[in-house]
Amino acid sequence: MRNHPECRSDEIHIGNCRRSIEFSWRTQRLGLVAYREDVLPSRVFVEGMFPVFVKRSEIVKIGIASHGSLRIMFQKMLEEGQP
Repeated sequence: MRNHPECRSDEIHIGNCRRSIEFSWRTQRLGLVAYREDVLPSRVFVEGMFPVFVKRSEIVKIGIASHGSLRIMFQKMLEEGQP
């Protein structure tokens, strides 16, 4: 979600997950309230899910080391995460 209200200025919101799911991001942080942006009105609460945030610097570091479609995906995350 672009501009998630819990997202800090040095983070990117990469999506939502259940608390039991673990990611391999070193700087990941779980938020409190997950929202869906694909339904109207926007910011519809999603029960049982939590937002996941990752430091922008980690995405930049991994994105630069990636190739092809993976690198494009990381670049898109950075662009969409701009305030």
